[in-house]
Amino acid sequence: MDAINDLYDLYVFLIHDLQGVRIMTETYAIQMNRVSRYYGARPGIVDVTATIREGRLVGLLGPNGSGKTTTIRLLTGYLPPSEGEVRVCGYDVFEESLEVRKRIGYLPENCPLYPEMRVIDYLRWIGELKGITGSELDTAIFQSLGQCGLDGMTDRVIGHLSKGYRQRVGLASILLFRPPVMILDEPTIGLDPLQAREFRRLIETLRGRHTIILSSHILTEVEMLCDEILIVSEGRLVTQGTPDELKKQVRPLYRLCCKRHSSYASLLPVLTSAVPDIRIEEYTEGEEGIYLRMRTVESDPRELLFQRCAETGIVILEMGKEEITLEDVFVEWICRSREPSETAEMNEVNR
Repeated sequence: MDAINDLYDLYVFLIHDLQGVRIMTETYAIQMNRVSRYYGARPGIVDVTATIREGRLVGLLGPNGSGKTTTIRLLTGYLPPSEGEVRVCGYDVFEESLEVRKRIGYLPENCPLYPEMRVIDYLRWIGELKGITGSELDTAIFQSLGQCGLDGMTDRVIGHLSKGYRQRVGLASILLFRPPVMILDEPTIGLDPLQAREFRRLIETLRGRHTIILSSHILTEVEMLCDEILIVSEGRLVTQGTPDELKKQVRPLYRLCCKRHSSYASLLPVLTSAVPDIRIEEYTEGEEGIYLRMRTVESDPRELLFQRCAETGIVILEMGKEEITLEDVFVEWICRSREPSETAEMNEVNR
């Protein structure tokens, strides 16, 4: 049955016109099939294959220079791929670029607004550029203003607004034409905590109505908002999954805090030897105790460490298993992406 489903997905991916009628996938809003983009000899992204389902809110993560911007430029039709195929709502971004642009809304980090225009005039101008006129445009503006919390700002000059409200104006201009796919690039960067919280709530209201790609370095924000996460590193997609799925891929992290001991340094190898696959992530000596953070591949080391501490007379002040965060996932995958043999092994395990 899985083989049949795979063949069907491949068929829909490759065949898009039959007797003049476009066959659209109802499942995927975005499809990337073995996509590469080169800048001369330098790769931007290499051999990326990914799919994003309709209505999903997806986080795009990666270090600076990892390929996020190139990916966004490919999805918006700003750049064609050097190799492979990119489709948005079933349309090829290179062969059918105009159709893609009709169906995608892009909010950059610094939204290019006209500061001398009033909010209402700017939205009306954008709507007309998109081909919306008359009562349809009036309705679209009214709905977008309400959705973005701009009801009382229609006559305000854009240049007099705070950055938070300017971001809302940018989002309202996208919502005018109700794009199926939206790309938000660092939308809360530079906002104060209250503005960032309000903007996150605004993004939440769009969940399910649009397919949203959120590119952000604020990992807590991505973890709070996103249904699914893609992590890219050095131009390659290293993993994709829900936050819970990705956390299960990371080796467990444990903490151990012991009372200071005159001979603790010599006992440290004895303690760690109790668990063969243990790896010390952090070692800190304080006035009252010594703190360790450790990872293991499979086994829970707490019972063995407790026994060894009891045998050697070390007093345990605290010991426990830490909750895996998206930051742990991000760091683990970025580190592994720079160790090809380990990444291949981990991918094989996850399969």
